[in-house]
Amino acid sequence: MPRERVQHGKSYPIHELSGGGGEAAGAYSDVTPSLDIEWARDPQGRVQIAIEFSRERWMAIAKDLQDNSVVEARAIYTESLDRRELNHMIRTLRRARDAAYGADE
Repeated sequence: MPRERVQHGKSYPIHELSGGGGEAAGAYSDVTPSLDIEWARDPQGRVQIAIEFSRERWMAIAKDLQDNSVVEARAIYTESLDRRELNHMIRTLRRARDAAYGADE
């Protein structure tokens, strides 16, 4: 099953501040989600879009939802797609559509 990454997650540092003095108590990095498109030409045809990031990030979102009963849904976003990434996604989606379902006439 073909899979193509449209946008790679971007890594950036996050600093946790200690109480009081404002000095960094510790630093760690996080990665924004990556965006992938997968497709398969099976009897039904199939195209899927995947957003992927670390287990720690998924667990933090799950904990946030569990701890806050007011939140009913949560969206997950990639970084903003630039023009090149958008064009890449459009080309990839067209290729995936044609491979999975056949070309439009």
